[in-house]
Amino acid sequence: MPERKIENQDTNISKKLQQQIQAEFLQVLENNPGLHLPDIAKLLGAEEYLVQTEAKKKGGVPGIRFDITSYIKERVKQGKLEAIRLPQHIEQINEVIIPPDEKEIITGSGAGWEKPKFIPRTEYLMELLSELETDYDVVIGTNTPEMMRGESYQVFLLLDFNKIVFVNNEEGNATFIIHHLEPEDSWEDYSDLTKDQLKQFTESGLVTRIIFQGDSEEWKIKIEELILKPFEQRVNNEYAPKGWKTNYNLVKLLDSVTSRIERITNKYRTDHPEWFKNYKLKSGPAREHFAPELVKLIIKEIEEEIPPPQGWLTNRQTAEKIGITHRTAKKWADKLREGNSDWFKFYFFRGKNIEFYAPELITKLKEQKEGLSNVEEGWIHNYELSKSLGVDHSVTRQKAEKYRAEHPEWFRKIGRSIYYAPKLIQILIDEIGNWQEIPAGWLSRTAVAKKFGRSRKITDPIAKKYLKEHLGWHRQYGGYTYYSPELINHIQKDLKSYEMPPENWITLNSLIEKFNTSSFLINKYMDSLKLEYEEEIGKFKLHGQEADYISPKLAKKLEEMILEARAVPEGWIAREVLVQEYNTTRTTISRIAKEFLDQNPEWQKKFRLEYKKKELFYSPELVSKIRKAMEKRISPPDGWMTARELSRELPVSSTTLKKYAYKYKSQHPEWFHKYQIESRQMREHYSPELVAKIKENLEK
Repeated sequence: MPERKIENQDTNISKKLQQQIQAEFLQVLENNPGLHLPDIAKLLGAEEYLVQTEAKKKGGVPGIRFDITSYIKERVKQGKLEAIRLPQHIEQINEVIIPPDEKEIITGSGAGWEKPKFIPRTEYLMELLSELETDYDVVIGTNTPEMMRGESYQVFLLLDFNKIVFVNNEEGNATFIIHHLEPEDSWEDYSDLTKDQLKQFTESGLVTRIIFQGDSEEWKIKIEELILKPFEQRVNNEYAPKGWKTNYNLVKLLDSVTSRIERITNKYRTDHPEWFKNYKLKSGPAREHFAPELVKLIIKEIEEEIPPPQGWLTNRQTAEKIGITHRTAKKWADKLREGNSDWFKFYFFRGKNIEFYAPELITKLKEQKEGLSNVEEGWIHNYELSKSLGVDHSVTRQKAEKYRAEHPEWFRKIGRSIYYAPKLIQILIDEIGNWQEIPAGWLSRTAVAKKFGRSRKITDPIAKKYLKEHLGWHRQYGGYTYYSPELINHIQKDLKSYEMPPENWITLNSLIEKFNTSSFLINKYMDSLKLEYEEEIGKFKLHGQEADYISPKLAKKLEEMILEARAVPEGWIAREVLVQEYNTTRTTISRIAKEFLDQNPEWQKKFRLEYKKKELFYSPELVSKIRKAMEKRISPPDGWMTARELSRELPVSSTTLKKYAYKYKSQHPEWFHKYQIESRQMREHYSPELVAKIKENLEK
């Protein structure tokens, strides 16, 4: 019977979690119109729960959905019984966050390189921030092809704490916490710094670098301590004792790189913390120093590494020496790999184990490159001939192919280019030469678009459709593409299907821009008006792409709805005002408000005051209730503890403790109560009786 009861409770939890997370998803998508489900799933480390759906129409594009049910079941199975608080806002930028140091740029072909593991640190951090009941924003960056880093760093902006967390989900990338921002500072000031540059601020206490040791709970506890800890700038005036060395000292001494030294030292940090101390330098801020015992181990390990023999080069070094791309060098080298395995070996280079090419292989690649340059005099490749004749290369190739069967000796493939013999070149010149005068009726692409009052975004795709079967309907004159009369006629016929919108009708996008609002809001209003204004809505092709147009009558109605939604009633106060007034979090205010909103839902409304941002407002009645509740908030009585506090005394995680505690919640609800903690946030606490029961269970 108890097992059945627990199973039913788990089902209820799953449904509640599903409702909470669905609401969070919708809120995030509403606040961030350009965001998509895969972006949120990636943040959660839950891309495996993305499911492709069938297209609604035949020939349409398949959709995508997030399997929340399966995701919730897995979280409950892991004992994660609380919903994850998603970011308030998510911004995607086309810039690299924390640019790579020199050692993080790809060198060599990449052969033998093992893809790093995916560690869902963003999910762990979001779980922690949910436990802390704090709102936050996220900025997602991008990477460049030459970077070793496969995953982009993400910026978590913790406005309640005035801190920034840079986190990456790829193995081997540390987490960085910026502990304090001056009023004139911004997160971009730090996102433009490399890892080595960020490390320079660790001695002062402004930046902390955290290495993931494999235990998500330990990592979360460490991050939590650092987030809650007030910023204290450290100053060290003591010089290092004899024999203690910095990373930089060892790089110079051993002709190595900082990343290699770092990998060795990190193996000893946990067992020998006394080997790592900060000391003042003769100039500049204090730096981390390594004890003589650790220095000996570093020197021993690096001296045992085998360097590449003289004459052996990496893929990129080889490519640079020969004068080809590194991809071409790899492609040619791979063809010679079979039967010549001794030409390929791995050696340490810049702190990494990288594949090197033997001198014999480099010579072979050089000979192959020189062979490409030995084109017989008078032979010209297709693109060069087409350019000189002023025609598209497909025209030249089509005409040349007619002679391949009878004269294969007139064709030679060198690399990726087709070269033609002098005899074939002359034939092609004779055939194509008379194209140089523009025939009557032929018009340039731009002239065709102007003729019909449309843009080339419309006319060019139509032309392309016909040119697949009629290459002769377009030619190059003076570097410009011209269309034949036959093709122009077909374009004109097809354009008749592009219906023009009625006079004064506007696109929905133009309305969005006019009122600085979001597409989500406009579409929401449109859904409520579609039946009543069915004749005032239409789809038209004007600029090459079908768009939604609305009549002046419907546009006026939408304008009225937008302006009405922005009118805040007298006496209503934004939730954010109460957050600042009591120096607390949005969640704390929201939870108090919820106690009264179940019976009085009309006491809460949202008003969109700024672009893409909807503010939550409370009525005068609700504001009065919240203020009274805030004045009654108290600290926990002696002996009452949170799961996280108890986990520091016992050899188990807070998640495991919550599982034990949950068993008693239905029978002893009085053992559970929320009290204010030091950070002024409300947390569930366990009574001394429940703490004793948990300890008793663990001893068994």
